[in-house]
Amino acid sequence: MLDRLIDLILNFLHLFKFWVVIDEFEYGLVFTFGKPTRELKRGIRPVIPLAIEKVYVIRTWYDTVATTVQSLVTKDAKNVSVQGTFKYRLMPDKIRAYIITLGDEGTALSDYIEASVSRVVENSTWDELVEKPEKIRQEVLEEVRKHLNQFGFKFYDFQWTQKTYSRTLRLLMN
Repeated sequence: MLDRLIDLILNFLHLFKFWVVIDEFEYGLVFTFGKPTRELKRGIRPVIPLAIEKVYVIRTWYDTVATTVQSLVTKDAKNVSVQGTFKYRLMPDKIRAYIITLGDEGTALSDYIEASVSRVVENSTWDELVEKPEKIRQEVLEEVRKHLNQFGFKFYDFQWTQKTYSRTLRLLMN
């Protein structure tokens, strides 16, 4: 019973917290009554308590994201399975675009990335995938950058983790 009372008191005191700590690898955006009002850099920053101001924080460190295995058909009608890994980072100067437009990094990031990989592979031949991997890799990076840089993502690298030709057997039945 006493632990619940202490928990209730601590939660109540949290409403009166008038500061937020932004770490070295973070960047914050303050919303006052639901409208974005200012950006916060690292350090201890004052905020208006009683939930008048709410702070959204993003991490700006380097991260990687792997695509799922995609089964695609190339321009020369070959069935291939591809998978890759991207190295990226969220840029603080686009924090408003990221938080207001996307809100959830994971879903939007993987959807755009997989669509971009799919477009490039489907517009390439199997021979191009095998003989010109650097060219295809650059095309994938350019395609991803074209769609995601506007939301504050900066992509540094892309590596294939799997790229295989899939022989399939299809049975046609009446």
